[in-house]
Amino acid sequence: MELLFRSSLNAPPAVVWLWATSSKGVNGELMPLLRMRGLKPFEALRDADPVLGVPLGTCWLLLFGVLPVDRVLLTPVAFEAGRHFAEESPMWSLRRWRHERTVRPEGEGTLIEDRLNFEARVFGPATKYFVRFLFTHRHRQLRRHFNGE
Repeated sequence: MELLFRSSLNAPPAVVWLWATSSKGVNGELMPLLRMRGLKPFEALRDADPVLGVPLGTCWLLLFGVLPVDRVLLTPVAFEAGRHFAEESPMWSLRRWRHERTVRPEGEGTLIEDRLNFEARVFGPATKYFVRFLFTHRHRQLRRHFNGE
């Protein structure tokens, strides 16, 4: 299954990148549906080139911020500081997960793009619906944060 999400944001790419690679930013996009705990290794993406293919650490997805529902072994597979990352992170719920995020200039602001490719272990159509719902929510939160929408 493949999904693509794009949003135009009223902020410079460097500001969007810092938000997108911080615990506050990731959870700001996910909440109140989910919260990720254990994002400190992920924040290292802001300043350094990770070793590709080597897990940064384990993160937990908490439904409504409290109920553990999945475990993510955060594994970067592509990285360009300030512009792009891709992660292929094993999860309990998904047989395959690839998330690519690109941040690039667009006029005086930024275009942010999330490309997802995944395969559910069970509940294929329901999983696709949930991932689409979650990333629609994330992009709505991004636009709310940067554009005041």
